[in-house]
Amino acid sequence: MLAFLCERFPKQGEAAWRERLARGDVRTQAGDAIDLDATYLPNRLLTYERDVPNESDRGLRATVLFETEHLLIADKPHFMPVTPGGDVLEGSMLRQLQRATGCVSLQPLHRIDAETAGLVAFAKRVEDRAAYQALFRDRQVTKRYLAASRLGLIPPQSFERSSRIEPDPQHFMRMREVSGEPNAHSRATLLSVDEGAATWLLEPVSGKRHQLRVHMHAQGHALLNDRIYPELLPARDRSAPLPEPLQLLAAGLSFLDPLSGERVHCSSGLRLLHRSQ
Repeated sequence: MLAFLCERFPKQGEAAWRERLARGDVRTQAGDAIDLDATYLPNRLLTYERDVPNESDRGLRATVLFETEHLLIADKPHFMPVTPGGDVLEGSMLRQLQRATGCVSLQPLHRIDAETAGLVAFAKRVEDRAAYQALFRDRQVTKRYLAASRLGLIPPQSFERSSRIEPDPQHFMRMREVSGEPNAHSRATLLSVDEGAATWLLEPVSGKRHQLRVHMHAQGHALLNDRIYPELLPARDRSAPLPEPLQLLAAGLSFLDPLSGERVHCSSGLRLLHRSQ
């Protein structure tokens, strides 16, 4: 394996790969570490997560709410990424939960943005992932979000929006609505209006990236503290205090567990910071 890694990724250098293998940083899909003397086997999926020198601890912690031998559901605070990326490795939700549970094969079944707080479901065993991922792919999971929007237009009691959402070619961070066959459908129900903001129950029928944020903006009800819609704001300074969080919370998950046959209902223990919540 050492020879393969050095040949496949020569810019890293043999010394670096020796150190990573010695630390157990290169793993199989099941989470087992590959050691220095491991024999190369073709067609095997391996994972390696790069180092983040001097990663700062921002004090963000995930909270486990539901767990079985197959499944784990936890609450994620605002600004915590679900998986490692950028300058966040050990502070990601996945790495925190792997350390806390000792389950190195833990993997998320879906994603929410780092700016969004709330529920994320994880499969604990490699052999169970396909069954759970099929639920999300086939829209067998009921998702509920709470959100607070700016008061611009008079908010209706409810609305539904279907549109085609695709990446914005002008910036990789943004999605946009385009003409064509709809691929995203959302439902919104007004819960309350006070202090210059409206609070909503949002139900995404599909699962496109930024779907709720795009649909709320398109309806004239952009979410509070959204740094992407309607206007893409400059990247925040990582060394500065965390800004006011996006007022979007993944508040509920419900589905029929394909392994146990039991109905799973899970509600977030977090709340929107908007005063009405």
